[in-house]
Amino acid sequence: MFTFHFKSAKIVHVVLLIAVCGVLFFSHLGAFPFFNRGEPREALVVQDIVHNGNWLFPLKMGFGIPSKPPLFHWVGAVTSIVRGQVTEVTARFPSALFAALGVLLIYGLGQKIYNPNIGFLAGVVLATSLGYQQIAIAARVDMTLTFFVSLSLVLFYLLYRDHLTRPVWTYVFFWF
Repeated sequence: MFTFHFKSAKIVHVVLLIAVCGVLFFSHLGAFPFFNRGEPREALVVQDIVHNGNWLFPLKMGFGIPSKPPLFHWVGAVTSIVRGQVTEVTARFPSALFAALGVLLIYGLGQKIYNPNIGFLAGVVLATSLGYQQIAIAARVDMTLTFFVSLSLVLFYLLYRDHLTRPVWTYVFFWF
């Protein structure tokens, strides 16, 4: 496939995967309004964090603590603060970010187990999967969960196969 040396191949692969994720996940975040009941609810939580500063216990429209972990909302709030307002783009950005990180995670696993070319193909297949793309551009916490479950499974595999031998990785695994 590619005839680069492993060091330069890894750099080229990561750049290409970031470009693919940029086109597939980030380029159309604000192209259409919220399309189901769940997206505006998540955006309301982000809006509460931005406007009222409820970072630890965010609310929806002043009441009802969300039943989801707040990491998705925190990333959305930081993005909204940087952009100056809560929009479809800032509410959907965390999903696209965690989707791109998931693609890079799978690339890293593939290149660690096999070689950089296999890792690259695995990342491209994941990024271009229809279901993954749909979740990656929705203002839902699903992609955040998907990323951290994948990260836990990758850490477990790497620890089990002795690819990560330092004791700190065991602590990191159990922390997730």
